[in-house]
Amino acid sequence: LALQRPNPVLWASTPGDYATLSKVHHIPDGTDGAAIIRQTASCKLFCSEMVGRVADRAVQIHGGAGYMEDYPVEHFYRDVRLFRLYEGTSQIQQIIIAREMTRELSG
Repeated sequence: LALQRPNPVLWASTPGDYATLSKVHHIPDGTDGAAIIRQTASCKLFCSEMVGRVADRAVQIHGGAGYMEDYPVEHFYRDVRLFRLYEGTSQIQQIIIAREMTRELSG
């Protein structure tokens, strides 16, 4: 049933997702280093969280089979979880973003 109709949550998030990635992709030369650090951390946080939501949705669609090692979605779900840990957890990315925003706002 879930695959028979569009998913409004995923559909609604698409324009914002594109804007987030596009902003980092189009960083002009000569941009302040702090802004680059913040935008890069934002992109890493965004991408790792988004792929986590996609994997979670895939497991949800597959039901109990989503947790069984016999199905590729279980492997995908397990691998995707590492994206939130590799090269800095999501919480570390949030700390980096907050630190750089504070620097930008204070001076």
